Amino acid sequence: MVRRKRRPHSLFNKKNSKQGRISFVLALLSLVCFVAAVAYSFVKSGKGGGVTGWLGALSLVLSLGGFIVGLTGFSDRDKDLFYSWLGSILNAVIWLMYAGMYLAYL
Repeated sequence: MVRRKRRPHSLFNKKNSKQGRISFVLALLSLVCFVAAVAYSFVKSGKGGGVTGWLGALSLVLSLGGFIVGLTGFSDRDKDLFYSWLGSILNAVIWLMYAGMYLAYL
């Protein structure tokens, strides 16, 4: 019978996952781009045009990248996965928000 090496289990001495922090920051940047697009469109009375579109597209790209980076953050061993969870969930919610707006437009 082969014995497995046990890893020490610690709840409070873990460092945050780097990919998780990046995912969370990308989610925040994506939210800022979304709010900026909505605010610009509001100021221009719905005639934001290209600026609103580019900000929305940038928000989607940042959110997709943040979601992918957040998922790769789960592979870090002996790291705290709080920001990986938070970033992945926020980025998924942003994508669902855009999907809902698209479906409501149809």
